[in-house]
Amino acid sequence: MKWPWAVTAKGFAMGMADLVPGVSGGTVALIAGIYDTLLDALSAVSGAGLTHVRKGQWLHAWHAVNGRFLVALGAGIVLAILTLASPLHWLMATHPTMLRAFFFGLVAASAPLVAKQLDEWKPSVVGKGTITVASCNSSQALVAVGGGTVVFLQVEGKKLVQKASTTLD
Repeated sequence: MKWPWAVTAKGFAMGMADLVPGVSGGTVALIAGIYDTLLDALSAVSGAGLTHVRKGQWLHAWHAVNGRFLVALGAGIVLAILTLASPLHWLMATHPTMLRAFFFGLVAASAPLVAKQLDEWKPSVVGKGTITVASCNSSQALVAVGGGTVVFLQVEGKKLVQKASTTLD
């Protein structure tokens, strides 16, 4: 059986992202196209995997949790942490803007991937800022970027349930 090097490489990228404050390995998983596989595997750990372990069916448990995938991904994450913790710490100390810009670009690149998974995606331009409205099930999210400010609103029905904003330096 061949080792899944592509999954290990994606795990390495996830581990690298996890080392930078404010950056999520989950974002990298989404960009790399393994997010759903990862969620399914992790969900199975407490579901079908646990059921098989309780019955002593170790091989069934291994297959239920997609063990090969999780081990290859975990190996990449651990390898990244062990090899990149010191260099990324140095980069954060000496070139924080460049490093954050790189990872911000990764996060920004994931937006179109998320948009493809939503029921509706209606971008529109208002004034100098771009406003993007997305509808997913019964809630709506509105993200407005203009003048260095990012605003996130979540609406359920006609009720505002969450509001957050930040100013980009």
